[in-house]
Amino acid sequence: MQATNILIVEDHPKEAQILKQQLLKNGYRVTGIADTLHMALELLHNTSPDIVIIDIMLNGRSEGLTFARTLQLHLPDTPFVFLTSMTDRDTFEKARLTGPYGYLIKPFNEIALQYALELALERSGNSAGPIAAGNPAYLRQKEALFVKRGNSLVKVLIKDILFLEVDGKYCSIVTAENRLLVFRPLSDMLELLPAQLFARVHRNFIVNLQEIRELNVIENFILLRNGRQVDMSRRYKEQLMKNVHMVK
Repeated sequence: MQATNILIVEDHPKEAQILKQQLLKNGYRVTGIADTLHMALELLHNTSPDIVIIDIMLNGRSEGLTFARTLQLHLPDTPFVFLTSMTDRDTFEKARLTGPYGYLIKPFNEIALQYALELALERSGNSAGPIAAGNPAYLRQKEALFVKRGNSLVKVLIKDILFLEVDGKYCSIVTAENRLLVFRPLSDMLELLPAQLFARVHRNFIVNLQEIRELNVIENFILLRNGRQVDMSRRYKEQLMKNVHMVK
């Protein structure tokens, strides 16, 4: 499990440091602070952030919009949020066309910023799209899920997930190191995971197919590589067997 990586694009050093400290306090990781368009492009290439916070005006020019258009064109899976003092309608409409996941006005409110980041990360990984007009709803395949813990979202690499298990009305994501409760039913989580890697094997379990060490088709259980035994029901067994290569 990793902290969410955030790139800050802000040309005022004091404001950038305040923002950085706020993000660190809430469990995020700041990959860098860029105060020019050139530096923003360089840090974007070198740090691969999960989300970007962008000031529209950089050194008196609207280079934040230029940077946002670059993200929109070349890295459409990377969400970004504007944090700006620009409140006029014309600037907002230009910003809107770049497809941001939020538009916050300075001075920022800590709670408003936190909620904006959570929504941006959730929307970028699920079915809701950005606020750009006419953008259709879609499901993005990503390398990680973002799980709320305390005041922040933590990144769980999909490849590290061993299995998911029903936990009351919700479910838990289980990795080798952690067990994280998510407030969604198991069926919803299955839609977020790549079908070629995960399969539902029981009404209470989804497993990572790469973690399977043994399938016991007589006693109906699955043994994972870490030694954990997971129930397998007849209802899901037939479909599961189609996803594995069996040699007799």
